[in-house]
Amino acid sequence: MASYVNTQGFQPDRYFARSWALFTREPGWFLRLFVFWIAGLVPIVGPVGVGGYFAEWSRLTAWGVETSPTSNGGTVGGYLRSGWRNVGIIIVWSLAWGALASLVAMIPIIGAAVAPIMSFAGIAFGIIVTVACVRAAIYQNIGGGFKVSTIWTMVERDPMGLLRIFGIRLVGGLILATIGSIIFIVALVPLMGTVSAIANEIVSYSVNGSVNYEDVEPVLELTARLIVAMLPAMLITGAIASFFGNAVEALTYIATGLWMRQFNVPLWGDNDAPLPGDAPAYSQEYYPPQYPQQPYDPNAYQAPNQTPYAYGDTDYGTQTHGEVGQSYPNRQDNQYPPQG
Repeated sequence: MASYVNTQGFQPDRYFARSWALFTREPGWFLRLFVFWIAGLVPIVGPVGVGGYFAEWSRLTAWGVETSPTSNGGTVGGYLRSGWRNVGIIIVWSLAWGALASLVAMIPIIGAAVAPIMSFAGIAFGIIVTVACVRAAIYQNIGGGFKVSTIWTMVERDPMGLLRIFGIRLVGGLILATIGSIIFIVALVPLMGTVSAIANEIVSYSVNGSVNYEDVEPVLELTARLIVAMLPAMLITGAIASFFGNAVEALTYIATGLWMRQFNVPLWGDNDAPLPGDAPAYSQEYYPPQYPQQPYDPNAYQAPNQTPYAYGDTDYGTQTHGEVGQSYPNRQDNQYPPQG
């Protein structure tokens, strides 16, 4: 990435470039991808923990911290707690969306016309669920992900920012799908003789055999043999796709944290409190798009006057929001990070 990328404060564009700069600024960032990949191989717990790590990273980013959870005292237990919160939030929001889509589909005439739109909207809806997961991580409580009114207020204030972040996930997914298809075809070439023979048997049996219960078992057996023959190619493709898929997901979460900076996270009250106003905590006025990225310093970045919750006291009210109601005027002497 270019060295002139703004990673500080809030800026309403360049989400990919800024997320990539934050993702790669610490030494060993590529090795971290291998750690994510290996952890993801652990059944259930692995993907949950990796997802929790991304949520924690997004939470720190929303606070204005420019380093990863690894550099800020994060623990495996903390990642797992955030990961399980993500799971609960994703399940509930997905069920709600599924119920809504089903109701719309049941409407005569209109339902059939709207169904394709709802399918595409369902993909974009995933970004809103990501916002819910990050908000829950900020509060360190699953209830933060279900405050629909506040989450919707954030979406209403800056839908274009979320659309840009959705673009990161969409384009990244399309690139992964293209690369995965190529890898699958290449990996399948050495197995093509066996696969073709089994496939021809299935087609021949289906065309020439009579349709009855006795004929189903041989077809199922041939199908199982076909899957086993293709399994090496599927495993290779899945391994490579999951490796780079983690990068896409991490960039999406970091970008979501950058987007949430505009809502003045250090001044948030409890879960039921309204957003603290339209003015961002870290104004882009002091951070133009070509602001030079500073050298990496693991001790240099934290939100003004406060420490992100869960990396210090456990009293949410006094640790992170003890100054609820105070204002950070949009002045040169109150910019972030403080200038000497």
